[in-house]
Amino acid sequence: MKKIALLLITVIAAQFAMAEGHLKFKGVEIDGPKEQMAQKLKEVGFKDYGTKKRSLVLTGKFNGVDDCFIVIIPDDQENAYAVSAVFPAKKNWEELYTDYLALREQLKQKYPILQYSEGFQDETLNDFSNTSAEINYLRYAAAVDSKYTFMTTFQAEGGDLTLGIVTNNKQVYVGILYTDTQNRVAYISRQKDL
Repeated sequence: MKKIALLLITVIAAQFAMAEGHLKFKGVEIDGPKEQMAQKLKEVGFKDYGTKKRSLVLTGKFNGVDDCFIVIIPDDQENAYAVSAVFPAKKNWEELYTDYLALREQLKQKYPILQYSEGFQDETLNDFSNTSAEINYLRYAAAVDSKYTFMTTFQAEGGDLTLGIVTNNKQVYVGILYTDTQNRVAYISRQKDL
């Protein structure tokens, strides 16, 4: 009975996803072979940067900001599954948080918020009315050590966008993950077949 209910939910989700169409990034559908998507993004101005694990990485101007990385994330069949837009790393909390808030407000104008989670593990850093240099230094140090969660997910036609502050190799930056619903449902369905 449990398997039938799960299958029914997957089928219904797939039908809704098919009705919406694929999520687009810079006017390009997140679908098909990752190399094909990379070629289409190059045609709108991005440059090839290389690969990281199985993902294809491009670079260029995104949302008015130079030197952004665009990462095409493949599924288990090497098709485009999601795209991440990564903004340049920041060296202090003020710039990082300002960029995050500005992008969140910009996205709120276009998409409804599905969920969000924001804060530090150290509760003393969560009083954002305190903007002293010492507190902001501690906030940035906590961000470098990944002791935080700043993430907002928006519902878009064909998928969702997750805006977040992200730490990688002690570098902290703002990124947006575009995840296509049809590709997510197809991937989950294939995993259940295993």
